[in-house]
Order: sequence, then C-alpha cells, then structure tokens
Amino acid sequence: MSATSPPSPLHGATAIVTGAAVGLGAAFARALGEAGTHLVLCDVRLELAASVAELDDLGVAVVGVPGDVSLPQDVQRVVEAARARFGGVDVLVNNAAVFRASPPTGPWAKGLDDFEAVVGVNLRGPSCSGGR
Repeated sequence: MSATSPPSPLHGATAIVTGAAVGLGAAFARALGEAGTHLVLCDVRLELAASVAELDDLGVAVVGVPGDVSLPQDVQRVVEAARARFGGVDVLVNNAAVFRASPPTGPWAKGLDDFEAVVGVNLRGPSCSGGR
C-alpha cells in the first residue's frame, strides 16, 4: 500500500478464519492481516501455532484458538476469544473442510463415520460459526 492509498475497508475489523493453519486458510489469514484486520485463527492442526507466530512477527493482531468446528463448544470458544480480545466479529471465513471417501462396498461403520465427519466440519461447523 502506498502512502497515498486509502486504508483497506477491512482495516481494524475482526475476522475469524477457520482451517487457518495451512493452505488457503493460512493465505486468507495472511491477506486479511496485511489489510490490517485483527485475526482469530482456528484449526485442529498443530501448525496453527506456527501460523499465529508468523503473523504476530509481521505485527498482525492475532490470536490462535485450537478447535474443531464440528464441535459447537469449540466454535463458542473461538467466538468468545474474538469478543474478549477484539470486542466482536466482523468477518467470518469458513475455510475448514474435510473430504472422506468410502467405497460402496466398504464397511458400513466406516461409511457412517466418514459421513459424520464431513457433515460435522463442512455443514455443522459453518452453521454454528455463523449463528454465534
């Protein structure tokens, strides 16, 4: 951003980014952080700590909350962290997702487990996050 450019409309806003440890989630978080957005990052992966540290080193106001978006109590902890640290939530990036494939001839229990995992993260997670 040059000295004459106006600040980003996201400057000073607070964003929750799920699935923020690696890949697209980490890229979304970095772009938002560079725009001056305060960040609350959530992921089940251990790499979350490294993503938080990298953004913190860049001067981004960031907090990491390990959690599984398929669990409503984890989503609630993430939202509460955003409220406690930054006063609320302005932007929600529902990036967390999983994919599991069960062959039609595979074990019934595995198919049900895969279904529950996909629905939990890909459907229940955004529903819980957006409704808080």
